[in-house]
Amino acid sequence: IRQGAQDYLVKEQVHPGVIRRVIRYAIERKHVLAMKDHFVNLLSHELRTPLMILKEIFSLLGKEKMGALNEQQHRFADMGISTVERMDRTTSNLLDLAKMEFGKITLKKAPFDLNALAKEIADSFEYPMKQKGLELKMNNLGGCLEVVADRDKIAQVITNILHNAVKFTQTGWIEVSTVERNNRIECRISDSGQGLAKENLLVARSKPKHSR
Repeated sequence: IRQGAQDYLVKEQVHPGVIRRVIRYAIERKHVLAMKDHFVNLLSHELRTPLMILKEIFSLLGKEKMGALNEQQHRFADMGISTVERMDRTTSNLLDLAKMEFGKITLKKAPFDLNALAKEIADSFEYPMKQKGLELKMNNLGGCLEVVADRDKIAQVITNILHNAVKFTQTGWIEVSTVERNNRIECRISDSGQGLAKENLLVARSKPKHSR
């Protein structure tokens, strides 16, 4: 079905009406695939490029490359960057879903420092966390922890989970940590928020209540 097999022919029962129907289904399928290709291209170029331009503009403003800013103006520049990053995450998620449906998603594996990546992403959430009065905790992110994986995809996962942690934690803290044991590496994001209901947990494990 994923390859477009939406109908079948039975031997000795083939007649012009059946053939017309099969051809019509094939044409409709081709049209749908063309629309999906257009959607993916739209996300890739027509949306992401303007977002990156906006982010660069807000970044230049925040760094006072175009003149000194007062405290309120700095806050607005930071808000602009945060909003653009959120829109870019949404666009990336939609693009990945479309690619997965096409079977076109590929992983670009290479060595990188997971601790450095986790810290970089955590630091990018400093402003929204300050706005909510949340404390950011980092554990075991000081040394180099090299892994071989697709850095962009891992960054996307950590960013999405951390974004949810900030969104659903009203008071308290958020902790980002890594640990290496039994030849496995774990990146954990925990918080003092409401956590997940039991029925929404995919796997029950002996982890802290609010571990994600």
